[in-house]
Amino acid sequence: MLGISVGKPSNPLPGQLWLRIGILAALTTAGFAVLAVSAIRGSLAGSYSAVLLALPVLAILIASGLRPAPGVGDTEFDWIVAAVIGATGFLAVALLSQRLPSIAGLWNWSHFGPVVWAMAAGTVLFSARHVLRLWRVWLFVLCLVPATPFLLFTAALGGTENSAVLAGGVVGAIAVYLATSTVGLSWRLLAAVVDLGVATGLGHLLGGLALVPRMAVVAGAVPVLSVAAVRWANHVRLAPSLAAHPARGSAGMPPVGARSYGVLGILAVALVALSPPVSNAQPQVLADRDWIDRMGLVPVADFGFIRLFLGPEASLTRYVMPGNTDPAVAIDVISAPNLARLADYSDAVWYPSAVPVNHRRADVGETIGLGARSVHSDPDTVGGDGNWYALSWLWRTDPGYQQVIVAVDQDLSAQRRPPIPEPLTWTNSLLSPMLWLTRQQPPPSGAAPKKVVRTADEVARQIIEAGTA
Repeated sequence: MLGISVGKPSNPLPGQLWLRIGILAALTTAGFAVLAVSAIRGSLAGSYSAVLLALPVLAILIASGLRPAPGVGDTEFDWIVAAVIGATGFLAVALLSQRLPSIAGLWNWSHFGPVVWAMAAGTVLFSARHVLRLWRVWLFVLCLVPATPFLLFTAALGGTENSAVLAGGVVGAIAVYLATSTVGLSWRLLAAVVDLGVATGLGHLLGGLALVPRMAVVAGAVPVLSVAAVRWANHVRLAPSLAAHPARGSAGMPPVGARSYGVLGILAVALVALSPPVSNAQPQVLADRDWIDRMGLVPVADFGFIRLFLGPEASLTRYVMPGNTDPAVAIDVISAPNLARLADYSDAVWYPSAVPVNHRRADVGETIGLGARSVHSDPDTVGGDGNWYALSWLWRTDPGYQQVIVAVDQDLSAQRRPPIPEPLTWTNSLLSPMLWLTRQQPPPSGAAPKKVVRTADEVARQIIEAGTA
């Protein structure tokens, strides 16, 4: 099949093993160049997800610790398995993203694409057997590639750049443990602990640098040097025994013909050509920072949890308009000096909902390119007390950025404020929506009352007029 013979695999030198690892890395980078460029831009702009830049290095580091095992290769079977992995994986990501687009955006489900492709292409380059033996690599990458698990971990540690660096050090230490599987458990644990200690110390000493170089050191350079040191020490320890008793039947990989490399290259080009664009555009609207005073808004609450997600200089303040509105309205303003960190949570829903909700495009401010979106809880949901409707947009202010959210209570009979924002957790942002999805198929969300929508639009237009006057 595809010009590849079936038979016993050859016995490659370590250089050939590294060559195929490099080819797989190049194919994955080429096929998902758009996502790679987006990750680099976000990291350089200050996003806490900078650990994504070190993730390929750590994955290769773990994979390099396990050479292909001897055995009979079946190239046709490998191609079949690769096709099944690719078709199943991409289809699952696409279907789930269409069902729950806001959750898919928050959890970056599009980032699973490179992992699916690496598994499929790796099956051709290394055999299905070896790809299965690399389950530690896939589990490690699948847990980190969405970035949101790392962001939630960073928030739990305090939400500062030092917290992100410490979280990166923990990720590097886990990679060291997984990459040293050829040594004893006690030595693996010791290597991971030493790696974490060195990374933490260096991260503190480099506190004056930007986040990307600090992350490159603690989550990239230190783990690589730690694993190299452990493998060198293990080789020196076993060298006399290996010399006296040479191993029989060295590792092998299936032969791969030029035609197969060509097919993989064409598929990689097709992937990058079909990749949807990733927007990194700046907000088009520049707002006057005094718009809050112009409208006479009254601050009623400050939610400090937002600093855990967007950094210590961020704020989330709830305002109300003078007098009473029918229905009740609250204006929540998220302010942050860093756009990249706001972008990390652009699909976040900060209000409680019994069922998954999705953002939709709104017409307010369309003439000036405001990019407003609406989202609301389902008023038809059983037990849906406290239903809300939210209209939000992002604009620039001097000197930072603001996400303005006009929240309206859907209950026209009760003069109560919309629910207060709540922090993101594993439960409310992923676990509960996925459990709900297993119980029933998501029906179209019930429409919010027209009066609620009109009220939100009217308040939004007043804010836009005050901010752009």
